[in-house]
Amino acid sequence: MRPHIPAGLLIALLLGLTSQIVQVVLLRELLMVFHGNELSIGLIFAAWMAWMGLGSYLGGTISSRYARTANLLRASAVGLLLTLPVTIVLIRELRNLIVVPPAAQLSLLDIAISSALLMAPACLFMGMHFVYVVKLWREADKSTDSSATGKTYISEALGSALGGIIFTTFLIHVLNPLQTVAAAALVLLLVVLLSQGLIRSRPWIASVGFAVLVGIVLALMVPLDQWAHNRHWQHFLPRHELLDMRPSKYGNIAVVRYADQYTFYQSGQLVFSTAGADELRPGWEAQDSVAFAHLAMVQYKDPQRVLLLGGGLGGTLGEITKHPVTAIDYVELDEVLLQAARPHLPAATLDALADPRVRLLHGDARLYVKTAATEYDLIIVDLPDPATAVLNRYYTKEFFAEAASLLGPNGVLVLHSSSTPQLHRTAVANRNAAIYHTLRSVFEHVVVAGDRVLVYIASQDGQQPNVDPVVLRQRYEERGIVTDGFAGSHFHTWLEPTSVRRVNWILRNHGRTATAHLTGPGPQPLLPGSLEEQALQEAELPSVHQRYFINSDFKPIGYFYTLMLWDDITRPFHQSILPMLLHARSWWVLPVAAVPLLLMLVVVLGIHRQTSNQRALRRVGIRLAVLTTVLTTGMSTMMLQITLLFAFQSVYGFVYELVGLITAFFMLGLAGGAWLAHRSLVRRFSLSMLAVIQLLMALVCLVLWLGLPVIVTLRSPAFLFGLFAAVTATAGLINGVDFPVAAACYTALHRQPEKSAGVIYAGELFGACISAALASTVVVPIFGVGAAFLVAAGVSGIACLLLLIARRWSYA
Repeated sequence: MRPHIPAGLLIALLLGLTSQIVQVVLLRELLMVFHGNELSIGLIFAAWMAWMGLGSYLGGTISSRYARTANLLRASAVGLLLTLPVTIVLIRELRNLIVVPPAAQLSLLDIAISSALLMAPACLFMGMHFVYVVKLWREADKSTDSSATGKTYISEALGSALGGIIFTTFLIHVLNPLQTVAAAALVLLLVVLLSQGLIRSRPWIASVGFAVLVGIVLALMVPLDQWAHNRHWQHFLPRHELLDMRPSKYGNIAVVRYADQYTFYQSGQLVFSTAGADELRPGWEAQDSVAFAHLAMVQYKDPQRVLLLGGGLGGTLGEITKHPVTAIDYVELDEVLLQAARPHLPAATLDALADPRVRLLHGDARLYVKTAATEYDLIIVDLPDPATAVLNRYYTKEFFAEAASLLGPNGVLVLHSSSTPQLHRTAVANRNAAIYHTLRSVFEHVVVAGDRVLVYIASQDGQQPNVDPVVLRQRYEERGIVTDGFAGSHFHTWLEPTSVRRVNWILRNHGRTATAHLTGPGPQPLLPGSLEEQALQEAELPSVHQRYFINSDFKPIGYFYTLMLWDDITRPFHQSILPMLLHARSWWVLPVAAVPLLLMLVVVLGIHRQTSNQRALRRVGIRLAVLTTVLTTGMSTMMLQITLLFAFQSVYGFVYELVGLITAFFMLGLAGGAWLAHRSLVRRFSLSMLAVIQLLMALVCLVLWLGLPVIVTLRSPAFLFGLFAAVTATAGLINGVDFPVAAACYTALHRQPEKSAGVIYAGELFGACISAALASTVVVPIFGVGAAFLVAAGVSGIACLLLLIARRWSYA
């Protein structure tokens, strides 16, 4: 008996649901292998879009030549089922496949190539499946226009939104990644089989049998998932033993052991190391934390209220509790990390966590600083280097301003970053100079000390940032502190005067020329002046180069430099692409943008010469305008998605858990827009409507360019989330209206519905592919979020102009 619900609707819904779940799972898996590097998000999306587009194009070609749609649907569903588990296993085996040295990060080229290769099989099948569903629906409706394309597009978008919601609220909590993708693919295959009437005899019995099969497959995925995790860590840290792996809404927590050392990773990013519960004295892992904690605590003569952001589990919290303070607010992002760490923490850290003066707060530290009303004497930031966009948020101008607002009149902010002796290497000099200049843009007084690790001390009070070892030793010893592995004499080692003067001179002077980011620090004086003399001379120095040496939420250049640094350190003989990207200039986009305009100019000139093939030239011009529109729509909407993800992350601190929900908002808007277009415009050849859509997209981008910096300063997290959801859904709505109208125009030109659907879908995805790669690797980190909005507005404006030119010919 045929189902009452159209087969095309069911299959399209399940395709969207499966596609969205697979996209989020693969994104999370790849982010773990890529150490949480958000530059990779755009490259992953680019690979996804490119292969989906190619699959769509191939699907259009195949379906136009092969009549049996049911066989094509079954083949693509089976192919997807067989491909997905293998893809996840290969992702975790990736470090072995491309021979990356242990603990080294993958280069940008490694990320691009591996994302492209790993995404190919699954995305090809899903892209082809879309076109096959279009053909199935068109055959059922017996239509010859693009209505089936619109209905498939709407249904798939709704399924994608549903998939994002189901994954975020349910699947992430109950199934491992291999189980999740296998279950999604199995359900899609079942619906294909049922809808095609291949299970006619006793369908309920067949369905129960299929459910048993699903259970068996899910059970088999449990040991396979654990085996694949072990393989990944064997290649990443060959001498370490994987003790524990726990899912968290902020990323997978991994606990590994080497001898008596325990190391904790979150989504492949090092969090901290500890000597273990049996050690009575701090191990070498904790020495830096001990020294940093005491150097920070003696910056204030009599601190009472202290705010510690991160680092508590690595030993810093235990050392702070040894000082006579009244209250310590300790913000740690992930409660799951603490649960995983407790069995392996030293007794001193456990005692510190139980100290009645300590208030443990779980959540995003940046969001806490943004919304807190407490005044502190000291704010201590003990977090890893800004190697990801999430961590970079604690080294930006916006964060420093928020922290300054919580400090009392004499309050001090203290943070640290890794370095090299005399700031050797351009990347480390750029990154640390960017931190210094960014601090100076907020605080009146900033002093830096250290060698292998730099400690930044900032205050509005000139008496507080203090690097005099005699004064600091006196404060330390007056408090009667006794700790293993540290004494007051260590301040003289840490704060050797010549070294302190030289480090401060380099950081003050670097970043004040147009090419400083490319060449590194210039010649240094043999004996730099005192810090007081340097401070007086700083006013006479040239201005700091803002683009490359002021780190902000919307221009995260510090994060880019950190990736350059770790790429340089961990793979010194590997040619990195990152330094080359620093040569990029904003005007480089103009020649690329001029290509469609030049092509249209050729068409216009040909028509005005009164040639015999004017009609053919007009069709070429219309086709060029439509295809450019599809391409630019994909570019502008993906640019908005990537940019809004960065902006969302700057406020909330993570997208790992909510990436499915954020995408769901976009897909809901997409489905709504496609439905509106399908209801009123699907059978109309309307270049005017396409032009209006492009104009609206350009206006939305310009409004965001002007308004987003103001929006993110709002203090209500719920209100901010609602705004981000509304903006994301609006971008999807415009994209959704565009697709059916463009498909109708292109089908009217070619009269081949499936092939037209494949070309239009492929064009949109290829535009998104280009935009995703450019937005995450160049435009946002180097030129900023505002530049991304302007690029998106510009490409939409070009498409609008081409459509207005072509509109005259559609009436001829």
